[in-house]
Amino acid sequence: MTLSLDEVIRTVTNLTAEESAVIRKTEEGIYEVNIRRRNTFKDNGAHLLEKPFVEVCVADKDPFYGIIHIPKSVIALRHFPGYRCQFVLETSVKPFVMHLTGAESGTNKGDPKGGYLCHPGNPRIDSKFLDRVPVTKSKDASFKRFYDQTHVKGGQWVRIYRLEPELYRAEIL
Repeated sequence: MTLSLDEVIRTVTNLTAEESAVIRKTEEGIYEVNIRRRNTFKDNGAHLLEKPFVEVCVADKDPFYGIIHIPKSVIALRHFPGYRCQFVLETSVKPFVMHLTGAESGTNKGDPKGGYLCHPGNPRIDSKFLDRVPVTKSKDASFKRFYDQTHVKGGQWVRIYRLEPELYRAEIL
């Protein structure tokens, strides 16, 4: 939403404990506020926990390439582990090993940079993830499988929860 500075202050002052706001000032001097609400859900059926999340819009070519574009504004939130740091992304299809990539040359592993999430490729998967995400063949491991089986298209939104430092969950909105 686009607001004046006074409206931004009022909006931020009225946030609940479950909400956070990302505020950006455009080149035209207009303030944009994106309010995010923490979600509560059952984790492994045991008890209710609040988990941080981000919402991203699937780009038109993401299903073709088996990736999820992540805007710079989301990268700045440091929601993901960092450049080329692998993690497990649970989905309705299966868990996938993913990492943040697509940064400029010279980016160090772990830096809060990149442009999209993708599968690192079978030979490059860290062995510590193999018990959680058994890899049978490249076709099964590719994130294209997520798009093929869920029929998610460009323009749809995905919410990605951080459950643990190396464990995330994707939910189609």
